[in-house]
Amino acid sequence: MRESLEGITDLDYVIAQYDGEITYADAQAGRLLDFLDTEGLANGTLVIINGDHGEALGEHEVWFDHGDDLYDASTRVPMVMRFPGRLPQGLRVRTLVELTDLAPTVLELLGLPVPDSVDGRPLGSIIDGKSSSIQARGFCFDRVANLRARAAGEITKPRWRMASLRSNETLFVRREAPAYGDEYYDMALDPSQEVGSLALLQVDNQGLQLLQFLRQETDKLLEDMGEDQISRTTSELSAEQQSKLRALGYLE
Repeated sequence: MRESLEGITDLDYVIAQYDGEITYADAQAGRLLDFLDTEGLANGTLVIINGDHGEALGEHEVWFDHGDDLYDASTRVPMVMRFPGRLPQGLRVRTLVELTDLAPTVLELLGLPVPDSVDGRPLGSIIDGKSSSIQARGFCFDRVANLRARAAGEITKPRWRMASLRSNETLFVRREAPAYGDEYYDMALDPSQEVGSLALLQVDNQGLQLLQFLRQETDKLLEDMGEDQISRTTSELSAEQQSKLRALGYLE
């Protein structure tokens, strides 16, 4: 585990630190919004607050980490917007969206053109209730499979990836590593995404057709993210850049 957890044996204490971090972020967001209100800047300011990732607190035996799985603990994040006079106050949108939708949404709200090359869509029609999304995509390296393959001397750098499709009711995870099966979760039966329901899809033709469709769609995600797009950068970091990344815990 990390050095920051050395000697700590109380699980509730660690989770409380995470809760404290959320409270701190909430308080700082309040300071920002209060400043805009006090200075008379609120009506002309678009504010968007979102998380870049979640944090697993024991789900799927992942403790205080993120980035190597596609379960809700890592991928479900807050996205809050405020734009007085242009966005409705107090509206909660439950439709699935992606972080890739942020850039085109900002452009749309500011009245700027959205380039065709943007991988995402403006959320104006969803906010207005005129449309919805069927699923959200997920993509990451399969840390478990890569670590085991590296330990066995089969690879020297990450190779195996995972892709997912999340609907309002289900989650499908496609793992391309050999000997690692796909995963399917029905939130009505298992809201914590701990007990897979893949076998339930294979009991009738309708389920088998759905499974075939999900595999085809996630395979497209894996194909679109080819080696040229996932290869690691060869740029050298300066000592100052390395120091900042190390302070944030991204380098050892």
